[in-house]
Amino acid sequence: MPYVLLPNLSDPPFYPQTAGVWEDAKGKTGMDIFLRGLADSLKGTQNTDKVMGIDSIPDVWARPLFFQMALFSSKNFDENLRNKAVGEWRALLSILALNKIRRLNLEVIHIELDASGALGKDLIKLAPRNVSLITPPTNDLTLPWKDIYAITYDGKPLAITSPTTLVSPAADYAEDFAEDFTEGLKGPWKNDDILYLTDPLKNTKSPISEGEILALYAWLTDLKSELDKIVNNNVTDTIVSNALFALLGEYINDVQNVKGKAAGDVKIIDAGFNINIGVASCLGKTAESPSIPVGTAAAVGGQSISLLKTSTARAGSAPLIVFRKPLVRPGVQ
Repeated sequence: MPYVLLPNLSDPPFYPQTAGVWEDAKGKTGMDIFLRGLADSLKGTQNTDKVMGIDSIPDVWARPLFFQMALFSSKNFDENLRNKAVGEWRALLSILALNKIRRLNLEVIHIELDASGALGKDLIKLAPRNVSLITPPTNDLTLPWKDIYAITYDGKPLAITSPTTLVSPAADYAEDFAEDFTEGLKGPWKNDDILYLTDPLKNTKSPISEGEILALYAWLTDLKSELDKIVNNNVTDTIVSNALFALLGEYINDVQNVKGKAAGDVKIIDAGFNINIGVASCLGKTAESPSIPVGTAAAVGGQSISLLKTSTARAGSAPLIVFRKPLVRPGVQ
């Protein structure tokens, strides 16, 4: 079922004087009056602190690009929307970092866009050009977007990988995972008072444990090390690189401030995701610590975590897994 992409109108809404009749566009009458009336009748709000996302963009790639815009644009961008994006980004990274420790049922599915099919051909045509951390070695500027990975929980898309921001949340994830966030996916990345994912360092009701802080810090520093290798071994976009490393550096510093001088036995191991293409390859690890029993209720307010077996990735071309519920709302099924 397609979603309505049009914004709401004020009550009562503005309508032309006569339906089905072209307006006179001369001077300050006719069309000028109609367009001004229509613009003034669009229902909006100046308060964006509770905005879930931007829906009225008919492009399947709009969500990861908007997410990139929010993360990388510290100036001339709505502060509430940027803070929301940063919180979601940090939350997704922490979910990957603590995947084994929390025994999350994460599955990563490789999506290879194939131009031989109608859907794949259209998605490649719409794919961003020359927008990625790694500059393609060929003239195909859409190459980094042809291989992406869907990160799913219990068969539902939670996020996808992005050639610019590493990860980007799926559309409607807050609605799809409302029940999971109180059960198997419960953790410091979800505040009960807020619908969407938030910075795990700021959750006072279900605070992240000291052991998990150590694991997160180790995972983030390893992630930075892997990104350093990618930058050193490839031609990269300086603007994207600087913005991504600044964002990651701020996260590492904030975690380190919480961690203090505490130390622990944390290992960074292969997560079994089989992520091996592009910049997303640095997300294929997870943290392990013998001091944090796997699947225990560490820092989850006494609630037990479901002991779910971590699944490995299914290789292959399966774009429909992402579009079962669209990443944005273009009516693509």
